[in-house]
Amino acid sequence: MENVDINMVYNEIKLVRKKLEYLEDILVPEEELSEKELKEIDKLRKEALEEHKKGQTMESAS
Repeated sequence: MENVDINMVYNEIKLVRKKLEYLEDILVPEEELSEKELKEIDKLRKEALEEHKKGQTMESAS
């Protein structure tokens, strides 16, 4: 049996995480958005930013 130190455990965790991320990429493909959907998201982000600047968001209300 081999003695294990914290670096060995850490390296093993990094390897397992890398494999998990790879599996996630395979099993949960990234959604591709249409140009129309991207424009709508951009519009909503701009509106949300303007509301935040005006103090109309929950965070700024507290």
